[in-house]
Amino acid sequence: PRANAVPVMTAPVFQLSEVIEVFERMSSDDGGISLQEYIDAYFELNKFFSVLGRAMSFVTSDISKKVDVLRDHLKTTGEPYRTVQSMIKVENE
Repeated sequence: PRANAVPVMTAPVFQLSEVIEVFERMSSDDGGISLQEYIDAYFELNKFFSVLGRAMSFVTSDISKKVDVLRDHLKTTGEPYRTVQSMIKVENE
């Protein structure tokens, strides 16, 4: 490679099979929706919107911000945010 070469940015690789797999894993043992799997699903779907180009950049930006917020809640709060249902319950209290 050339010393002054500019790295080429590539779009994230969208794989429908990965999205399907994440959605299939989403249900937790107690019938709830695993928040981690929910986050993973939106992360994968966001790759699809990213591939669509600049016209969807506002969507990818919004999803990225919301996924980051959910990840932070899951990391800092833990158990109360284990499922989407438990997160909603905590937020409504």
